[in-house]
Amino acid sequence: GGISFQATGRFCEQPGCGGVLRDNLLDWNDELPEAEFDRASRACKEADLCICLGTSLRIRPASELPLLTLKNLGKVVIVNLQKTVKDRFAHLSIHAPVDEVIRGVMALLETPVPDFARPYSLHIAVRQGKEGRSSGGVKQEAAATAGWSVEIRSPVDR
Repeated sequence: GGISFQATGRFCEQPGCGGVLRDNLLDWNDELPEAEFDRASRACKEADLCICLGTSLRIRPASELPLLTLKNLGKVVIVNLQKTVKDRFAHLSIHAPVDEVIRGVMALLETPVPDFARPYSLHIAVRQGKEGRSSGGVKQEAAATAGWSVEIRSPVDR
């Protein structure tokens, strides 16, 4: 459990950095890190506007953060493909893909959005011989009936 800090396969584009970018996802049953949650709570309490992008707002206590903005007479905007349980509290709910909405907002702001291409690469090796096994973080599967093994690797498997 806990926050997953798995490598995304991408690298920082800041000049001179090039560091490995990592996911920072919280599993459903994990507690939120206290320092980060406190910082988010303070930010929501002080915010004039809280924009929730691409979330069902179902996981507590994080789902309650936008309501802190309302207590300070701020506004809440929710952008999610499906309706959420917090839509009734929002000043604006937009049910559409987040990417499309943000592209529209950025166009109104006359701010270009750089193209993004996920740098996926896939390495497939097929070998005849013993059944597949897992070693060094490389996933291998075998077609046992034919005596072949198939190895599939991606940058995230590193």
